[in-house]
Amino acid sequence: MRSTLPEGFQPLKKLMVCSNTITGGGQLLTIKGDFPLLIGKGKSPTVWLKGLVDSQHDDLTYVVEHSESVNPAIKVKMKNNKITILAGSTVVLSAKATSTDVVNVDQVDLRPIGFSVYGDRSKLVVGGGTFSNNSMAGGGSLIAFG
Repeated sequence: MRSTLPEGFQPLKKLMVCSNTITGGGQLLTIKGDFPLLIGKGKSPTVWLKGLVDSQHDDLTYVVEHSESVNPAIKVKMKNNKITILAGSTVVLSAKATSTDVVNVDQVDLRPIGFSVYGDRSKLVVGGGTFSNNSMAGGGSLIAFG
């Protein structure tokens, strides 16, 4: 199953995630062909975020669409060219646009929405693996499951 991209999504030229660089419109993560986290162009990063929010944990459901929360447990804060997404007191995503098509993610923690993915400026931890200072070019994703 290949996910369709949401209306209004425009890929970035460069996405830096926790010291890893993705160029040419790629994304951080795919799960069974779906993108739980999409970061696109804009004055501020434009974010779509899906989580495993049902009790069975089998369907990905949007918690943020076009940088706006669609789930009462998720808060989105925008300031200047930076977006911060919170689940309670946990920062799920902190990202800053350095230009309209370059974004730097300095903090990510998708554990509150069902994924074992977290990181800071120095590294990204996915499941049992650590990713640091990697580069990927072209479409697709840095990490894929299923």
